[in-house]
Amino acid sequence: MGLKDRQFEVSVAAESEPEEDMTIVSRGEITAKEMAIEADIDPKRFRQALRNEQLPWHVHNARWTVLHGSKEHSDMRRVLGRLPSN
Repeated sequence: MGLKDRQFEVSVAAESEPEEDMTIVSRGEITAKEMAIEADIDPKRFRQALRNEQLPWHVHNARWTVLHGSKEHSDMRRVLGRLPSN
């Protein structure tokens, strides 16, 4: 699923009535795997690059999941931008 599709899901969920939809979709989270696939980068290579970066906000062995538009998301995009595509 591309970023544009995910953003559409978030806006649709925000307009829907059931609260369950909003708790699942409206968090606006994105994973390193999703970002890598969107950029045609091997997800394992991207996660290794993120680990090598030693970002101060990331807890050792925690998932690489961040909120869209956050500082953490920007950090991950910066690392992703330095990797050549497959």
